[in-house]
Amino acid sequence: MNNSEQMHRIFTGAIHHSGQLGNYNPTTQSKSAWEEPIPFNWDLHLSGKKIQGLSPVNEETREVSWYGCDIDLKIKPKEFCGDVYSKIDTSLICFGTMGGKWRVVKFLSEPIDVEVAHEKAKLLEEQIEKTLKIKCDSGHTLPTIPEKGKPGYWWFMPYHNDLTCAYSPGGRPLNIKQFFYRWKYRDHKCITAMVGMEPGGRHKALWVAEFYKKISGTQIDLAELNENFGEKISESTLTKDINHVIKTVEKEQYDKKYYLNGLNGWIEEFCGVKPENDAKAFVELSNELVESYYYVRENNSFYETKSGKFVSQDKMNAWWKHTTGKENMSNLLLKSPQFKKVVTYLTHAGMKPGIVQINFGDIPGVDPGEYLNVYTPSTIVAKKGDVSKLNEYYEWFLGKDNWYTIKQVLAFMLKEPGVKVMWFVIIISRQGGGKGTLAEILQALYGYRNVKPNVRFKDLTNTHSTVIDGAQLICLNEVALTDSQKDVKELSEDFKNLITDKNLIINRKFCDQVEIPNLCNFFVFSNSEEPLHLEEDDRRAFVVNVAHDKAEIKFKLLEENFKEDVRKHIEDPSAFKWHLENEIEYDREMFFIDPPLNDDKTVLIEKGKTDFERVLLEAYESRSFPFGDFNAPLNDESYYYSGMINRDHFLKFVTIHPNFKGLYKNLNKVDRVLKKLCTRWPNGEFTRTILKGDGPYKRKVYLIDDFEFIQDGEVRKLSTLNERELGKIFECVNPKIDHHAKTIVIPQTKKFSL
Repeated sequence: MNNSEQMHRIFTGAIHHSGQLGNYNPTTQSKSAWEEPIPFNWDLHLSGKKIQGLSPVNEETREVSWYGCDIDLKIKPKEFCGDVYSKIDTSLICFGTMGGKWRVVKFLSEPIDVEVAHEKAKLLEEQIEKTLKIKCDSGHTLPTIPEKGKPGYWWFMPYHNDLTCAYSPGGRPLNIKQFFYRWKYRDHKCITAMVGMEPGGRHKALWVAEFYKKISGTQIDLAELNENFGEKISESTLTKDINHVIKTVEKEQYDKKYYLNGLNGWIEEFCGVKPENDAKAFVELSNELVESYYYVRENNSFYETKSGKFVSQDKMNAWWKHTTGKENMSNLLLKSPQFKKVVTYLTHAGMKPGIVQINFGDIPGVDPGEYLNVYTPSTIVAKKGDVSKLNEYYEWFLGKDNWYTIKQVLAFMLKEPGVKVMWFVIIISRQGGGKGTLAEILQALYGYRNVKPNVRFKDLTNTHSTVIDGAQLICLNEVALTDSQKDVKELSEDFKNLITDKNLIINRKFCDQVEIPNLCNFFVFSNSEEPLHLEEDDRRAFVVNVAHDKAEIKFKLLEENFKEDVRKHIEDPSAFKWHLENEIEYDREMFFIDPPLNDDKTVLIEKGKTDFERVLLEAYESRSFPFGDFNAPLNDESYYYSGMINRDHFLKFVTIHPNFKGLYKNLNKVDRVLKKLCTRWPNGEFTRTILKGDGPYKRKVYLIDDFEFIQDGEVRKLSTLNERELGKIFECVNPKIDHHAKTIVIPQTKKFSL
């Protein structure tokens, strides 16, 4: 198609009439012109031999394929074209006139009725005058509404000389081929910004064009685009550049949202003009974001599906400010009837991502209703493969039984995703043993967004922690809480509550608190011998204490070549996944009762005991003070054991007893040990009140040994006595105890009588 044919295709209009230019004085800009009943001749016009005018109105159909406004003012091209492009409509094309003035044209994709086109042209005229503060020649806004069979007013057409050409958004004159390309892509603003561009930035332009091609499906020939730059890239360089950009834009991060966010900045690089208000772009952008975000009322934030993060309204508005101008993006989204909103959210690996319906009893502690599930499924597909080296190493490192227990936990998480294990795994070993590698394998297995492999304890438990939010598995690493044994116990309780609590409070900074279901599982890795404090009746920890030293571990990994075989499962955990799903068996009830007890846990529990506690338990085993008499006088008073212990009475003698002297005494710990050793009273309580002497003074005592004794020929037990009787036995001097027979003989004195 030659230039004349292409111009005839673009500037459709009157088919029976044309304007004719007579004399023209460039200095005074005076001219004579008239209309003739002959068709427009593009060959003559483009050659400059016969300058002609054309109306956009087809006399027979009274339809229009373009309309525009006449600006009878001389304005610098960069200023005028830039303002029209950035402030009015990026699809408009500006043309110079023979007098150095301007016309603005809107080309339509389909013909419309002349009266509709006239109204649109008048709206454009109004917009130009209001926005740009420029007066249009109102009488020459086209189309006018003509009589039947007439074309109405017309304009002299462009490209009959160098002045009458189209211009780029940055005010650069375009040759006729560049105009054709600009017209072809008039509704694709990233491409129109590149036409006629200066030499700098052409490689970036090719990249953006290929990016736009990827996300929109628009057919763009990069070689053709190169032909329409202001200065072409050489053939050798162009081939290299095209190959590079095609490969680069395929990266996952380059999606439609990324494109829309960067578009206006790129346009400014290409043509020096940045679009300000583009209604079409707003609609396109907000429609894209509607698919990428959810609004969560509970924390007044937007959940971003790609990053898996919550974005505040202020951050959302700031991020898109360059695109939306005065309007806030958060408002645009919230106004959209298609935008998805929920009250609150959860993370459940067993449910599809997005909005889910929770019924009563589906999740313990979760009310029925509609929730946003922020879980992102793993893309790993299970494939049967070789996991022998992985198993061999961790069986050696952790112990065969321990490794199998851990694999049972991992298999359960795969087969019943979203169901919480009611205990956690703690692995204690020297540095470099494979704990970190195991965490990386688990992250690859369950999904990089779902597993936090290297979390510090303080990051988990501080006031505004959000680490647990959205996690399926957390690996606490290098846990050594504190050198203070008191703090170890307190912090341990804080952590262990995370194992059993049904719900958690997430307290983001500057946001309302959010209550979410607790579905997260935990592994704890540590180099410390006592990273957490465990009580003897602990029901929340499965403990593995690695016996191998650093030299042994290094030899195993490097000299015996296990390191590479183990770490390959980070890159591809598909074989490990198949092994867990198909070859590991378990009784699911094991995950909801006490964890398996092993010697490693017993050792850790013992390490957690204070010196005072150890001495007290040893005294119980040997039946020495306070579970036996202490004859050293204290203010003329000695300690006698009668099967019952009052904590305060016992502590009065502790300071002078050689076994306990100088040891830190924790009242809660004393009570805890006595509760463990005692027999509950018949009413089920740990302690019972006794009456002291003949007065109203009372004490609470633990029943350690429910001794039998004979009264009036009848065998009785301490547990059957009343408060006064118990008080008298507690205060008796030198009772004779037979621990083997579990009997007590009360000395008969005048003072003592039941």
